[in-house]
Amino acid sequence: MFNFLKEKTYHVLRYFGLNSADWTSCSPEVLAKEAFKANVIAYRCIDIRSKSVASVPLKVKVNGEFVENHPLEILLKKPNPRAAGSKFIYALNAYRDITGNAYLESLNAAGKPPAELWLWTPFEMTALAANNGRMAQAYQWQSENYKHIWKYENGYYEHDDGSKLLHWETFDPLNKFIGMSPLQPAGKPIDQHNSSSEWNRRLLKNECRPSGAFMTDGLTAEQQKQAEKAIAEKSGAENAGKPLVLGGKNLSWMQMSLSPKDMDWLQGRNQVAREIAAAFGVPTQVIPIQGDQTFANYEQARLALWEDTVMPIVDDLVGELNMFLSPQFGEGVEIVPDYNSIPALDAKRQQKWSAVQTADWLTPNEKRKETGFDLYDDPAADELYISAGLLPIGFDIMAEEDQKSYYNNLRDFGLTHAQAEAKVNELIQSKK
Repeated sequence: MFNFLKEKTYHVLRYFGLNSADWTSCSPEVLAKEAFKANVIAYRCIDIRSKSVASVPLKVKVNGEFVENHPLEILLKKPNPRAAGSKFIYALNAYRDITGNAYLESLNAAGKPPAELWLWTPFEMTALAANNGRMAQAYQWQSENYKHIWKYENGYYEHDDGSKLLHWETFDPLNKFIGMSPLQPAGKPIDQHNSSSEWNRRLLKNECRPSGAFMTDGLTAEQQKQAEKAIAEKSGAENAGKPLVLGGKNLSWMQMSLSPKDMDWLQGRNQVAREIAAAFGVPTQVIPIQGDQTFANYEQARLALWEDTVMPIVDDLVGELNMFLSPQFGEGVEIVPDYNSIPALDAKRQQKWSAVQTADWLTPNEKRKETGFDLYDDPAADELYISAGLLPIGFDIMAEEDQKSYYNNLRDFGLTHAQAEAKVNELIQSKK
């Protein structure tokens, strides 16, 4: 009935040197080890994204109204005894960034909403596809001594014990069942960055001597083969800076590679770091990369990070949680991200508030709705208000009829007789 769809393997550039690039097939576990745990740029990008996603408060609405301390909100703040909400969401997003897949399980008692939420590591998870190929029919997590299966029933992937599973994946055009990690398109730059670090370390270890060989005249065919073999064996980052010595007469030095200065090593390394950051949608100013950071563009970079990367991820996650968790707590329940508490969005928020505040074609309640605040129950909050100092075109304050009209408008606006009369006299005096 099922066709096993194993986790994809990825190709990663292993090293570079005099030989051509060597590619090898790597599992997601190796990617996690060589990228997240061994590459500072990839780690920083995933860390920034995951911390940012986890920092957004998640609130709950019921039938369009915010409800404080709703059971779903309490569950999101403390998913299980081992993890607070922010730590849980951090790990959820980090798994997705590393492998392209994250698996969230809700533990349900019979007929009751979830009491706990847990994460399953994606490295041991397999999607089981039905013959129709439209969707995964089941998910299986298997270690050496344990196997757990969730089958698709009644709109959820459920285990026999009643637990439910959510698969949150990225898009992969070649596989509808398993997501694609950002580490895959970033594989070459990550490997180049790792190799450059190793190259520099080896070069320093070898006292920064330039790579080259001591050569002699009159090599025999056998000696030539030995020389070629020695050159091949001495290529790669692990031999950076080590000279070759080949026997013979008239010993001379032959340069075999450019120095780091000639290769503009640091600039090339920074360019590779920018490519890694681009794969994750993280501006280089927030990593940071030398030469890219100033205070002005740092603030703009933080805003771009949130608007172009973090907020779409949060919205995607909230959408999945609303399909998976919210219905288990009853009809009309909805999870809503609260972006008003995010410092990086303060400047953008202030611009919006200023624009809304001066929009006299909006009622107070329309302004509050636009800026994310609860509405007033007072019917007056649904009325339009205009500035008392606004006058129509062609208005002549020196004409008695227009004076009476202006006075009546001020009274209708809520001013007392004395206040309205003073405003009329003030405007008359300004025209004299």
